[in-house]
Amino acid sequence: MRTPGSARSRGSAQWTAYLGSLRPRRSCCQSWAAVPVTRFTAERSLDRKGIRTMTATVDDLLLHFEIQQALFDEARLLDEMRFQEWLAWVSEDVRYWMPLRVVRKATETGIEYGRQGDDVGYFDDDHASLSMRVKKYGHTMSWSDNPAARVVRAVTNVQVERLDDGTVAVRSVLVVHRARFAQQNDTWNVARHDVLEPGTSGWRLRRREVLAPESVLRSSNLDVLF
Repeated sequence: MRTPGSARSRGSAQWTAYLGSLRPRRSCCQSWAAVPVTRFTAERSLDRKGIRTMTATVDDLLLHFEIQQALFDEARLLDEMRFQEWLAWVSEDVRYWMPLRVVRKATETGIEYGRQGDDVGYFDDDHASLSMRVKKYGHTMSWSDNPAARVVRAVTNVQVERLDDGTVAVRSVLVVHRARFAQQNDTWNVARHDVLEPGTSGWRLRRREVLAPESVLRSSNLDVLF
């Protein structure tokens, strides 16, 4: 299996050819660079006037495809309990943060979640603490992991934004279902705000913020990686 974010020269070439087949016709004097690929309608006025559209180049679509595949590959590594491979994909400078959510008034939704460094969170990990968690998963005396849970992750709603320093900001939604023993089942639906950085073999996770909509999590534990 490929590493999350690894190069896909053959797949990228096929994807480029496919996208090229969807482009509008051009005149003999018009370059392809001047023909944008429409992504979606960003805003529509009530009187159907002044419609503005957002456009993306083939490079933008290829970047979105690469990031999306990297997240899919990551989910598979975790589902298959290949935690050492996952840890190798994570940057040494990673920050992994899951804040608590506090119920606020409708006018205070911007301060529902705690701030890293100032408030308490469910997780506040760096690479060293993530390494300790990975070691725990394989330890025979870790009773929350023995017998191991069966976990399935689904990644969706992926949005990608290029940042000035060469990294990318990625927003996604993750659904995690965990089954253990005969009747112990947990499901989490969370939003993730990630920053991925380019590495020698592809994209790597530098920062992750996990946002759960619940103010009280009813699962017996949070012994899971989001």
